[in-house]
Amino acid sequence: MKAKEKENTESKNMSYKNVLLAFMLILAIFPSVVLGESHPDVFEADVVVYGATPGGLPAAAAAAREGKSVLLIEHLPFLGGLLGGGFNMHQDVPFREPLGGITGWWWDHVSKYAGKHNRVRENRALAQEMLSPYADKIQILTEYRVRSVTMNGDRIVSITLENAKTDEYGIPAPRPTSDKTVVAKGRVFIDASYEGDVMAMAKVSYTVGRESAAQYGESLAGVFGVHRFPGISPYKIENDPSSGLLPFIDPNPLGKMGDASDVVQGYNFKLFWNKSGGGRPMSPPDTTAAFYAPVKELYGRMMAAGYHTTWPHQNDDRRQVFTGTIPGIQGDYPDGDWAQRSAIWHEHIEHGRRLTALKGIKVNLDHDNAPDTKGWPGQLYVRTTRRLVGEYVLTQKDIQLQTEIPDSIGLGFYAIDTHIARMLVLDDGTLASEGEMLMLVSPGPWGLPYRFITPKREECTNLLVPVCFSASHIAHNATRLEAQYMIIGESAGIAAAQAFDNDKDVQAIDVKQLQKRLVEHGQVLEWDGEGYGRYRSRADSGFPPHIIYRWQNHPEEYPKSMPKPRRDIPILMDDIHAQRVGDWEELSKHGFSVNQGYLHDKGTGKGEKSVIFKPIIRRSGLYEVKIAWPRRPENTKHAPIHIRHANGEDTVLIDQTRKKIKGFMNLFESVGTYRFEADGQSVVTMQTQGTEEGLVAIDAVQFVPAWK
Repeated sequence: MKAKEKENTESKNMSYKNVLLAFMLILAIFPSVVLGESHPDVFEADVVVYGATPGGLPAAAAAAREGKSVLLIEHLPFLGGLLGGGFNMHQDVPFREPLGGITGWWWDHVSKYAGKHNRVRENRALAQEMLSPYADKIQILTEYRVRSVTMNGDRIVSITLENAKTDEYGIPAPRPTSDKTVVAKGRVFIDASYEGDVMAMAKVSYTVGRESAAQYGESLAGVFGVHRFPGISPYKIENDPSSGLLPFIDPNPLGKMGDASDVVQGYNFKLFWNKSGGGRPMSPPDTTAAFYAPVKELYGRMMAAGYHTTWPHQNDDRRQVFTGTIPGIQGDYPDGDWAQRSAIWHEHIEHGRRLTALKGIKVNLDHDNAPDTKGWPGQLYVRTTRRLVGEYVLTQKDIQLQTEIPDSIGLGFYAIDTHIARMLVLDDGTLASEGEMLMLVSPGPWGLPYRFITPKREECTNLLVPVCFSASHIAHNATRLEAQYMIIGESAGIAAAQAFDNDKDVQAIDVKQLQKRLVEHGQVLEWDGEGYGRYRSRADSGFPPHIIYRWQNHPEEYPKSMPKPRRDIPILMDDIHAQRVGDWEELSKHGFSVNQGYLHDKGTGKGEKSVIFKPIIRRSGLYEVKIAWPRRPENTKHAPIHIRHANGEDTVLIDQTRKKIKGFMNLFESVGTYRFEADGQSVVTMQTQGTEEGLVAIDAVQFVPAWK
């Protein structure tokens, strides 16, 4: 018996030695992995908030205000996301009234105009001020990002975080920068990141890209907003398709309007530069990099064809070939790893350097606004990544006020605002961009449903998603504003606290109780119908009037809440709303235009082509008809405009060669005042007969009420 025990002991000792040798071998090869995973720091909190974005900050503050312990995690070294990078929330808020709670507090405390204010310092200080009353409740971890998510059935148990510092330009590291790891445990998790990584790692349903118009019955969804750039060859060898495409040009075809697309809208930096000559000069581009020579070639072709680029730009000029956005490169960001994302981030910086060098200008970045990142903003403007597919999907019908939202947790209100998604080649070989839209479709604020931040119940029951919320790309792009993120974030924080207190799944909390608590903290849950006229008058000055066209020209989409006619608001029809006869060229390179660009007849098919505008007149009376077109010397001096009105028909000739003008409202020129009846018979037609000496161009038509 003793011999047997000795044999077993020796056998065990050999096993232990083998295990130890194996462990030492693994440790020698992978020291950071073994040590990091063996001894991670462990943080525990009632509520874990991942992402100190404009959605994450108020989520943390609200949960702590409700008495819960909070762990707030941010992968960058500062708090606030795009706001912490210097963005001004006021820029995207039409009016103050729908902003309640913490969002209204932020609006009231941050300066409207930067002026002598340093926007970055101001926003970051305000972020700290938001959290400071709850300092005893909130732990903050910066420069940590999620590596994995541990689930127990339909609940998140913990998330494992890796340490990754940003570089000298603020670019997130492609790989962890140390072997430090953290395990964050909580009862309720809030993924408030721009990327939605916790949501994705929890295997919650999400989508990337743009749905088709058919998927949710959205008239504006899918492929949309095509801008043509004729005269620029997109091929490596000019005019030789067999040579392949130049960089950043998508080889995939356009498809049909309304088709689905897996490419999200573009990103860029919200750039600060010193116009008075101070600051830090932008460093030169790497002229040996693979993209430099072909981009230089494309830039040269663009300039030779008569196009221009606005650079530097504080945001993104979405109707140009070259701008701060690199169309298409963002496609790998949403589902990419951090190596891919870091490369995309870096390429946007290099793109800015290329544009500066190619234009032959000097750009001094405002070092005071970003002293730690050599003048570059610390946050890339990541407009859209993943989107939750949750208990409710917000769609175009919701933002057009055609549905009931009984579980509203706040209000959204903005135009559908999308930037270029990609550059591509059309079937006729013309270079074009696709995906741009700026269109207000709602007569007033819409409700933000609680259900659109909750995953499907069968997938995860203790996660809320206030930034990558559940919406179609159309509804998301009207709601993806920092103010809306903040509204939704505060609501998520209170909801998380209630789920904790009542030991409920996030899908099962008492929404009425949530709404009551939100109202107690000043949140606005329903639009009272006031301010509509004021906003429409504001739209005439603060926004181009084309964004109010939707409910005027498409009443069939507003059976429940068609706005009442107002005398002071013109009916506006862009060329995209007109019927075309014959082959018209779509252009957008000559100055400012209404909405999606304009049309011209290419100087061919004279007398056979026309563009027909059929307005929906809801109130009979006198209207002044105004025409917009791009002023160019190659245009005709005798463009015929035919007006069919209540008292007959008239034709007016306009000289389209007149000098270029500035300002949206100055685009329009009156062709007379006529009576129009609400009978559907009114027509304004741009014709082409007798214009052989020049081009006929048309952009938009306005019908301005002229009642006395």
